[in-house]
Amino acid sequence: MSLKTRLSKYLSIFLLCGLFCSVHAKAEMLLLEPVVQSHTLERVIYVNSVLDVDYIDIRQLADLIRFHIKHGDGDVVSGTFMDVPFKFDTSQLSEEEYRNIGGRDYFSLDFYEKHFSIRLEIDHREMQLLISSDKVLPLTNKIQNEKRRQNIGYRQEKDSFQNYEFDNRWFAFPVVDLSVGKSYSVRDLNGRDQKSSNNDRYSANMGMLVGGLDTITTIFGDNNRNDRSPRVRFQAGRTFLEEPTNALNLVEFKAGDISGFNSTLFIGAGNGRGAYMSSFKDLILSADKTISITGPLSDGWEVELYLDEQLIGFRQQGTAGRYEFNDIPVGYGLNRFRVVFYGPYGETTTENKYYYSGTSPVKSGQFGYTFNAYQSDRFLFEDNEPYHSNSNRSVLDFTGYYGLNDHVTLIGGLTQTPDVMTDETINFTNMGFQLVSSGASFQYNSMYNADAGKVGHHFDIQGNVYIGDIFARYEYYGDIKSPVSYYNGDYLKELTEGRLTGVISGIGLPYYVSYRELNGHSNGRLQEAHFRLSPNFKRYYNLTVENIWNKADGNNSTNNISLLLQSQFDRLGAYAQVRYQSKPSSHLQDISANVNYRWHKNTYFQAGWMHEYRKKYTAQSGLDTFSVSAGKVYPFGGLTLSTSADTDRNVSISLTYDIGFGKTPCNRLVKDAQGMMSERAAFYARAMDENGQPVPGVDIILTGQQKPHTTDDNGEVLVTDLEPYQKTVLDIDLDSIEDIALVPVFGQEKMVLRPGTIRPVTLMFNHMGGIEGRISAGEKLMAGYLIRITTKDGETVEEEYTDDEGFFIFDRIPFGAYDLIVLDETEKLMKSVDLIINSTFHSFAESIEI
Repeated sequence: MSLKTRLSKYLSIFLLCGLFCSVHAKAEMLLLEPVVQSHTLERVIYVNSVLDVDYIDIRQLADLIRFHIKHGDGDVVSGTFMDVPFKFDTSQLSEEEYRNIGGRDYFSLDFYEKHFSIRLEIDHREMQLLISSDKVLPLTNKIQNEKRRQNIGYRQEKDSFQNYEFDNRWFAFPVVDLSVGKSYSVRDLNGRDQKSSNNDRYSANMGMLVGGLDTITTIFGDNNRNDRSPRVRFQAGRTFLEEPTNALNLVEFKAGDISGFNSTLFIGAGNGRGAYMSSFKDLILSADKTISITGPLSDGWEVELYLDEQLIGFRQQGTAGRYEFNDIPVGYGLNRFRVVFYGPYGETTTENKYYYSGTSPVKSGQFGYTFNAYQSDRFLFEDNEPYHSNSNRSVLDFTGYYGLNDHVTLIGGLTQTPDVMTDETINFTNMGFQLVSSGASFQYNSMYNADAGKVGHHFDIQGNVYIGDIFARYEYYGDIKSPVSYYNGDYLKELTEGRLTGVISGIGLPYYVSYRELNGHSNGRLQEAHFRLSPNFKRYYNLTVENIWNKADGNNSTNNISLLLQSQFDRLGAYAQVRYQSKPSSHLQDISANVNYRWHKNTYFQAGWMHEYRKKYTAQSGLDTFSVSAGKVYPFGGLTLSTSADTDRNVSISLTYDIGFGKTPCNRLVKDAQGMMSERAAFYARAMDENGQPVPGVDIILTGQQKPHTTDDNGEVLVTDLEPYQKTVLDIDLDSIEDIALVPVFGQEKMVLRPGTIRPVTLMFNHMGGIEGRISAGEKLMAGYLIRITTKDGETVEEEYTDDEGFFIFDRIPFGAYDLIVLDETEKLMKSVDLIINSTFHSFAESIEI
């Protein structure tokens, strides 16, 4: 203990003891720091010293070292300590053993040592209470377990949904997002080679529950093909959150046109028609510890990605109805992703995604798995599909995990996959283990090509170091020709990679550094280095400086630098980007800027400019491109107008119409152009009182929503941009209810919402009132009499006893007609009074005479 800390402690103890002794001249109070079996605790304990005998409050000691005290009768104190019961009659103890000080039970240190298996000693120099024992005390066992859990490192904690109501409907009426667009463009306007094009496009996303599964169907097309035939994507699946788990320990299931799942040691994130099953929901199991964040994205929407508050995925629009942030490197333990969506009419919604990396996939004695079966780049409906693979080969991929203990997980798997170059089917096996200890994980896998008889090896280590999170791996592929070793038209022989990410202490500057070296059979060696700084300023600004260097054998190295500045002030957003090449030649590549403004989630405006420095590397002069777009929601739907022009005399203009449809439980068709109804979760609530009348103007607060949603004149409210499969808590702002007698029947609604559906909830309100009064019999006060409020049918609503002066009070009684019944101590009926509650509070003008 430092001298400064010790002096501070002595001063505090001196002042407290002085205050105590001024009141209790015969007692001395010590404020001590407890040390339990060599573990110093961050708390204090009081010791009273009377006539040189030290006493400790038994309840304070019980709270400190974890034993149980029972409420005894009179002078009896009883309980259990380390599963051994004890019982003391304090009236039979001497003053050297027991004292009652301030109404609390104090026993001497000698008494504790005599009756419990502990030793107590006061170190007056260090002002500490030393507690020891020949046995491991419960508190010591708790401390040791906490340290043991810390040494194991991060572990995926099951997010309990036990108290949340899950939407288990087998079927739900579909919701549909419809988008229709028309565009016209001209190249070389008013020039010799002027050409124009007229294009139209359409898409419809339909989400619904079918057979208890979440399904989404996307139909889209354009006039790039003469017949304008539609293309189709279909997917069905479900995330299982119920407790206890199902027989297969199945957590996530997808079937149809699937994409973007965790890979095994061999297969990257798969895309194609097939099925995916896993006992994991949020673990990263890929060999290179990267993840692809993908999902559906409606036309007109943009998205950006943050990892632990670092902007790592810049603003992008969707392709074929999806967004993709591919191969995002992750750190050890918990990775917090934030996906921010920007809609065409000023919408801004956020999804939070949490993934664990490097942690034990399963607990000790448990089994987990992932299973993929799909045909890569094939689709369920291909009649009108212009681009798809010609191969009919399937990928079958299974990896199992077994927790040998809290530190070691065994890994094994079987994979059947087509050769990337020859399309011949190859069979692989892999076996290995993962060791997790002291905030780090080590993994080894052997890779065996069963057809060629070739063996490869995988090593990786991941964990926390003082300056950040580190990941390093070495892959020896040799001649196994696994899909994960295919790169740039050839199979790799070996790969080495290292990454370091964290925050520079002192200045809070996030950084990322990586180096990768690839050695191929015929393409020689390729080196890549990546460096990024991502500071945040005053919460409004995100600055990203990124440098990417690479070099291939026989070629000059290349180096590119990019600078991105992004800011967001509520409705106003802006960003600027500069890209610069320093090798092999040095020149600016381009510079761009964008500004957007959003009005009340129904109007949106954006303007952008980009300059390409073409004259640095071509004979052409620089190119400037200007763009303006605006969107507004009308009662009939949403319209977005976009225009673009550049200095090469190219001009384009497009108009897009969006609308979403859904059906409420009362069969009213609702439309909404602001949310992604087919992809997000929707919530419909109807507020009504006990007479079936709507309750307008009620503010409903929902998890993840920045502002409350207010019921309309019909008592209804529709919210279409909620996050599916997350904990959604509904609260009612009581201050928003004008009628103070109107009270919600429930306090909180806890739900798990499903994507592509409208979840109906009825919010019941009752008019509630209260009454007060007094019972008397002449001059006699009727204390202790039972007052019972019953309905006219004799059902008890509330009851309570009168106080010392015969008064009683009830609140929160529903409006209506009741009987007020007075009963004596033997529950003999003394009087019955008719009662009508029709106001917030009713008071009897005079006492009720018995």
